[in-house]
Amino acid sequence: MTMSEMSNRHAAIHDDIELALLTDPTPAGWVYVNLDGITPRIIAHTEDKATYVAYTERLLAVLHSLHGDLRAVGHKSQHNTADFSDDQRAAARPALAARLADAGCSDDEIEQLIAPDD
Repeated sequence: MTMSEMSNRHAAIHDDIELALLTDPTPAGWVYVNLDGITPRIIAHTEDKATYVAYTERLLAVLHSLHGDLRAVGHKSQHNTADFSDDQRAAARPALAARLADAGCSDDEIEQLIAPDD
């Protein structure tokens, strides 16, 4: 993969992480994503372990659906979900649905991957 292709992939992954975070109503504050090794790592400030597990599993499922294997992607990013505006959040749901449809996800898969509105 060329440097340009890697840069484009990192930008796409960054944008897709933001879309997934924007569509999740969980108040997570800062979220750190590290895809720079064999196992993806996500740190999120959530209320309890069950919320954290559901939050991170959903984010990884979206990323796997859009990008396949995430091992050694070499991407690290940090996102403050408290800074997302209501307008950004409203626009993210149809944008993520379109990205998932383009990636070949069925309507049922898309419905399962996009967090429900609160």
